[in-house]
Formats: sequence, structure tokens, C-alpha cells
Amino acid sequence: METTKTIICICGPAHKGKTKTICELARLLVAIPGSSATQGAHLLNSPNSISINSNEDLDEPVIVTINGKTCGIISMGDVGTDVDGGLQELVKLPCDVIICASRTKGATVWAVHSIAERYSYELIWTSPYVKNNVHTNQPSPFSRLNELKAAHLKNLLALLGLFP
Repeated sequence: METTKTIICICGPAHKGKTKTICELARLLVAIPGSSATQGAHLLNSPNSISINSNEDLDEPVIVTINGKTCGIISMGDVGTDVDGGLQELVKLPCDVIICASRTKGATVWAVHSIAERYSYELIWTSPYVKNNVHTNQPSPFSRLNELKAAHLKNLLALLGLFP
């Protein structure tokens, strides 16, 4: 079965869990038996070997190959030129699936949309899960929600026939 090239973009405002969700999804994909993964020039031997910088972005894109299909994962979604440059790099590999982040409007959204259109990728928009404390109306810590969203995205990839 041939699958369609797909970009899954996690969009949302700053500090709502986009990057943490993407990093957790990268760890889940690297942990799949039989997968091979690289980050820059480094072979990733385990999910814990993914390099994350002090801003909690992926240092470099993570490339995971499973059953002959390639997934490129980037987490820089705050600046349009960063998103465009990262996506340009991944479509040239070429990646069957790209996981990325963007804000909810502006240059990052246009960058994702433009790349999808230019390179004939289907585009799926999603967002992190956000939980508000009903007593203070402030966001609650959401690391567990990021883990759940990553697991749901992994299941979505499988349901779409993109990965096991």
C-alpha cells in the first residue's frame, strides 16, 4: 500500500506543550523495535539519546526510519524562517512523514502551508492538550498530557498506515 506524504503540524501559542509533545513523540518512534534513527551525524541507540538543547528544542532534526518509511521531526516552531528552513531540509531527504510545530497564525503557519503545497504533502493540523486549573484559570502542568498526545499521534501514524 502506497502512503501519501504527510505533514503533521502541532500548532499553538507559546509555552503550551508543542515542543515537549514533539520530543516525546520522537522518543516513542525511536523506541519502536526495528527502527533506525539519527540526529545530525549521530546514530540514536535509544530514546534517551535524543539531544535537546537548553530551550528544550531538538538540537537538530530527528530522522526515524521504520519499515522503509522515513519520518523527519523538528520542533522549532516560533519563527517562520526557522520552520521554513527546517521543513526545506526534511523534504529534500525525502521524508514520507514530517512532524513539526508552528504558532497558530502568521509566518510559521504560512511556512508549513507553503511547504505542504509546494511539495505535495497532505497536511494535518493538531494542537497539544491544554488543561486549565478551574480555580485559577491558569494552565496546569501538562507533562502527562504531552505524553498522552504523543501516544495518540503515534497511533494516528499507525491508523494512517504511515508507521506501525
